Amino acid sequence: MRISLGFSAVAALVICLTSYVDAVPCRGIIEIGPDVRTITSDNFPFPYEEPTFCRWHITGPEGTKLQLRFTEFNVESGFYPGFYPVCDHDFVRFYDPAITTPRDFGEAIAAGFQGNHQISGDGIYDPLCGKRKAPMLAMLTNRGVLDFITDNNTVTKSGWSLELLYTSAEPPVWEVPVISLDTPDEVKFIASPNYPGYYYDNYISTYVIKNDWSTKESVVQLESVFLDLGPDCHDTLTAYDVANDKTHVLCGQNFKEQALVLYFQNWTEILLTLKTDATNAYRGFRIQAVLLEHPPNTIKCDDGKGAYNAALGCDGVRHCEDGSDEKKEYCTPECGVSHFPMGNDGVSRVMGGEEARRFSLPWHVAMIERNPRDMKLYQVCGGTLISDQWVLSAAHCIFNETAEIYFRVGGHKLSLTAEEDGAIDVPVEKYFEHPDWLDGVFDVVRTVDYDYILHKLKFKVPFRKNIVPACLPRQGLEIPAGTKCISSGMGVKDHPSIFVTGRQRPNDPLQRRDPAVWAGDEFDNVAMNRPQGSNNLFKVEMTVISDEHCRAIHDHPMDFPITPRMICAGAGYSGNCNHDSGGPLVCQDERGRWLSIGIVSTANDCGNPDYPIVYEKTSAVTDWISDIIMANQ
Repeated sequence: MRISLGFSAVAALVICLTSYVDAVPCRGIIEIGPDVRTITSDNFPFPYEEPTFCRWHITGPEGTKLQLRFTEFNVESGFYPGFYPVCDHDFVRFYDPAITTPRDFGEAIAAGFQGNHQISGDGIYDPLCGKRKAPMLAMLTNRGVLDFITDNNTVTKSGWSLELLYTSAEPPVWEVPVISLDTPDEVKFIASPNYPGYYYDNYISTYVIKNDWSTKESVVQLESVFLDLGPDCHDTLTAYDVANDKTHVLCGQNFKEQALVLYFQNWTEILLTLKTDATNAYRGFRIQAVLLEHPPNTIKCDDGKGAYNAALGCDGVRHCEDGSDEKKEYCTPECGVSHFPMGNDGVSRVMGGEEARRFSLPWHVAMIERNPRDMKLYQVCGGTLISDQWVLSAAHCIFNETAEIYFRVGGHKLSLTAEEDGAIDVPVEKYFEHPDWLDGVFDVVRTVDYDYILHKLKFKVPFRKNIVPACLPRQGLEIPAGTKCISSGMGVKDHPSIFVTGRQRPNDPLQRRDPAVWAGDEFDNVAMNRPQGSNNLFKVEMTVISDEHCRAIHDHPMDFPITPRMICAGAGYSGNCNHDSGGPLVCQDERGRWLSIGIVSTANDCGNPDYPIVYEKTSAVTDWISDIIMANQ
């Protein structure tokens, strides 16, 4: 253990370290006087010793609330193929003493080593392991408890460094901020008081969003990046459109019935007001405000004079003065050509990637299943449009063979209806799994080989500027290591950690989901702060790595073997995650067209830079794809 000094305010830290069995002894009680700034694991930044059990009781000044933030974190996790680490070796866990009494050591060890289970509402945060960046953790008072438990596995990592901060328990006098939007596509962020810590009880905070663009006939989009006001409506967030005298109230479980995206047209000023009661503060919100020239389901005419509804493109009727809505290159497009720029538009980042420009990835489709429990539609996977009636995806995405499956084609934002999104929701007529896919037995044979499926849509989708198929590669095409490609998805946008609460994932390495069980928790629950789809389409640049390198990384008895039908790519902390399965990896050919090179299949701890994403290689089955399509016209 190492202590770093240098904090300007008076703080007290009592560290009580207790060993168990043959653990490395954690000796004595250490009282730290003024100027405490950080604590670290033993030997940091060098590997910590094992086994050990240590507990820190952290106390800040009276009248403050603790805020704890990891600046470095690398702790051994279980090796379980899939998207989350399993904390069955070493882990860190926090307790909030204002809510719960820390468990006795034996119970804490047993509970931690059961895996990455998640506990909400009792003041015990999920165990944290692996290698990731973690957000700030806020305690309700000036006290917190930290456990660091390691086993005797002889595998150790560099450990962690924890920054100790605090804020006043007395809320400050609120000064109303004014957020001015004066440029189309400009994005500004608005956060609740003390975010990402808990907001204040008995508090009212108001924000003024002003339209300072010369053209008042614009649209402002308010979209929640994070939203947690608790399970009921004791605390409320109100959005009031001054010019149109319209009010939207968001609170509690009503989030399940309300859009997480609000649009205001012909607006001048929006007042956002958070009003809280005397009990149970939560983390609040972070919202991005974007100024749009036109509603999201419209496409600008090429000459910049007006816009038209995306659904009216290529309908045989001229809606733009320049006739660009009926252009031949849009209505009978060449495969793999995007008619919208792909550059970074500066919006919120997710797992190192970025939100794609609207309609810039016109071959990406979202796989949606109807939940028999509430008859709503929920996104479960992605896919690639390869013709006007066929979608290529991953076979493991089929959980229930009787489920009603749709694809959102030409869309960008799943929190909108297809009409609002300028998209089409198309039902599936039938699907064709690759004959060598071993459905349901991968836990026995340890393989995800031939993870391919073709979906035939019930009707042909009309091509238009925002609906274009990706090109198929020739059979046997190999992509050299180092090639830059693009992967896209609407999956988990924040990698889960102890700061995300919810239920344990199913025992399924490929993250398949039964909508009847998981839809209400995974996709439609923002108030409970669980892993959820991003709602918007995101993209990330991925670098192809060699087969040899990928095999070496995945050379573990519990991992899936890398076969000639697979291609690997990585991007540091970026990459695909839950519900991205089946989505596209596209690379450009010498003509600049985008080819369907891979299908998102599996990963080991998504967001971990040490593990690349594994894609099924499209070029390994191009002939099979062509044969299926030709035989089922």
